[in-house]
Amino acid sequence: MASRHLSAVLRICASSSKAVVCLTSAAAMEGLLDGSFPVARFALPGGNRPPLSATPGEQFMHWSARGAFDIGIVEETIEGVMVRRTGGARTVVDLFRYSRYLMSEGERLGLRAGSRLVRRGGDPADILETARELAIPSAAMAGLEKATETWNRIVRRR
Repeated sequence: MASRHLSAVLRICASSSKAVVCLTSAAAMEGLLDGSFPVARFALPGGNRPPLSATPGEQFMHWSARGAFDIGIVEETIEGVMVRRTGGARTVVDLFRYSRYLMSEGERLGLRAGSRLVRRGGDPADILETARELAIPSAAMAGLEKATETWNRIVRRR
């Protein structure tokens, strides 16, 4: 993860215990995507405003779905700051679910991130289970189910 993104993550998480690092930012932290992304992305519960420390290089989404701040959330301390982010399977699900926020690249990024997760020993069934727990929309679920065919081929080659 680029140092400017890490500094944004630490600044936002230090000023808002409810913020969750998500989408491409979580994928970069998890090592599921390479490269630098122009925006640091965070989720907040519906009705919560971004912290005053937020800058234009950060994007905030509001989640209100059941379990959104519990299912697949990982907590870790980085440089003394408690950081909440989506874990691997949850990040892949969210890349499919929120692809419209990623200029229609979410599914492509989700496929790449899921492939890397599975190559590292992740289970495609865990990704689908996370999607079911979150009750994601049927269009996103259809994309995940199709991607699972690819990920299952990776598992068979391991």
